[in-house]
Amino acid sequence: MNRSTKIAVGVAAVVVVAGGVYFATNSGSSSDKKFTVAMITDAPGNIDDHSFNQSAWEGLQAWGKENGVKKGVDGYNYFLSKTKADFTNNFNQAIAAKFDYIAGIGFDLQEATQKAAK
Repeated sequence: MNRSTKIAVGVAAVVVVAGGVYFATNSGSSSDKKFTVAMITDAPGNIDDHSFNQSAWEGLQAWGKENGVKKGVDGYNYFLSKTKADFTNNFNQAIAAKFDYIAGIGFDLQEATQKAAK
């Protein structure tokens, strides 16, 4: 996959996260509960990989700042995947932490995302 495609995927992921977060936080609920978001990184990579993991993380941080939520279980966070074998475990950790929205960043997470969604 070339760099332009990776960047496009990252931007699309940020748009999906932002759109889902906007909908959830503006759905007319009278609750003051803050919406929580987790992202599962693609592997190998880090949140400073100069690619779609980084662009998704930067977008999530910007959303947090705009909505007054901070990094952590009560706001937003990421789960780092060092290898593809980490995907399922990272989804399970995010689910156990009860994040409201969990996004897998990258094409390689498709299968793990579908399994976690079930």
